[in-house]
Amino acid sequence: MISEKEKKRRKCAYSKRRYDDRLKRGVCPKCGNKRGDWILCARCLKRNSKYYATIPKEKKNEYKRSYENRRDKEGRCYNCGKKIEPGRYSSCEPCRIKLRKNARNRVICLAMQASKALRAGHILTT
Repeated sequence: MISEKEKKRRKCAYSKRRYDDRLKRGVCPKCGNKRGDWILCARCLKRNSKYYATIPKEKKNEYKRSYENRRDKEGRCYNCGKKIEPGRYSSCEPCRIKLRKNARNRVICLAMQASKALRAGHILTT
């Protein structure tokens, strides 16, 4: 007689083997369909996004914080997980460059929106 714990272990091992095998073959690891540029196929990506849309924002933030804290303790980049040198940064150089670029684009976008609103007369200046 196989215990419940052993059944669960075997099922997890089988799932991992199947996932790895499907990745090697270049198909979606969840369903086995043809995939595009992402790891998952379009159908599985859509299903995942619908599922994640139902999770409350507080729960997502809590998970993200715990994940970042764990990476920080392990001496890894909080964004991508690469090993980094201990010191003053909590992210690797490529991630810092990417984050800076995104922040710059956000500021530019907000400035453009504000100037457009000003020209349209939606913002009153004193």
